[in-house]
Amino acid sequence: MTEAFYPLLTLLAPSLGLSLAFGQAREWLPLLLGLYYAFPLLLHPLGRRLPLPGRLGVLGGLGARGEAYLPLLVLLLPYGLYWLAAGRMGARLGPAYAAFLKGPGLAVPLVLLVAWPLGVRLPPFAATLLLLGLFLLAERALRWAWGRAG
Repeated sequence: MTEAFYPLLTLLAPSLGLSLAFGQAREWLPLLLGLYYAFPLLLHPLGRRLPLPGRLGVLGGLGARGEAYLPLLVLLLPYGLYWLAAGRMGARLGPAYAAFLKGPGLAVPLVLLVAWPLGVRLPPFAATLLLLGLFLLAERALRWAWGRAG
């Protein structure tokens, strides 16, 4: 796999992109983590410009009223779609980012901090599987905790 593929994969599927980098090219992790938190600065404004067909066009004018849906959207939508939808709704970047950090945005660095010492002596494929499993467990736990609190 070419190393230029890691940032693109992190944009499309962060858990998978970071897991592969963890197993195969750990030197990319600081950059990928930075991109994970910086991509929203590009995707959110891009979402404002996207036309939505039919009934989905309703999202276009929610603005501050739509910010109440952000905690739900961050748990239901994949990473890239969440940021595009938040921008399209007209939600401000601050509340969208706050909802993101309460969910998967906080889980990513925590999983990396836990997995790093565990994966020191593992072969690349096993390290990738370990981190991907931890990502999925952390995400599931956050969604479960969020559901119990609500």
